[in-house]
Amino acid sequence: MKFKKSPRKGNLIVELEPGNTRLINQINGPITALKELLVPVDFSDCSKYALRYALAFAEQFDANVTLVSVVPDDSTSFEYASTEYADLVEARKKRYADELKKLTASLGKVKCKTVVRVGKPFQEIALAARELDSDLILISTHGQMNMPRAELGSTAERVVRHAPCPVLVVRQKERAFAPPV
Repeated sequence: MKFKKSPRKGNLIVELEPGNTRLINQINGPITALKELLVPVDFSDCSKYALRYALAFAEQFDANVTLVSVVPDDSTSFEYASTEYADLVEARKKRYADELKKLTASLGKVKCKTVVRVGKPFQEIALAARELDSDLILISTHGQMNMPRAELGSTAERVVRHAPCPVLVVRQKERAFAPPV
């Protein structure tokens, strides 16, 4: 076990070696509370990469996986009363549900549910986690949004701030420990 200074004041980084998990289990008890995992999916390669991690956790802990996809609500006040806007949202919800169904069909034996919501992605993900009593959210660092960080902030960062449970943020460009699907 190695201890390193963290770049953030007051924090410490602990690197574990293979035999150290027994020590952590003796201190905290074994991690058995992971029964409900939530994976936000925007159908990007990054979110599918995070799903790989969720599947590995689900198999190890015999957990359920819920895939949530959020149709962004980017309408103006004029569009709310429009029937065309409502039809567009319903069509997108149906398309997202169909895509989630295709994705879950390829996952194998892991127990999966799907949820499609409409709204601000970070808020809907946090609400879904609360409503589903999720034990862990596994989210990728970026998806389809190409807005500058200073303008909006990333969805993953906002989920971390608003989530009612721990969040594992998966970076696609780092070394992976989850097996390929």
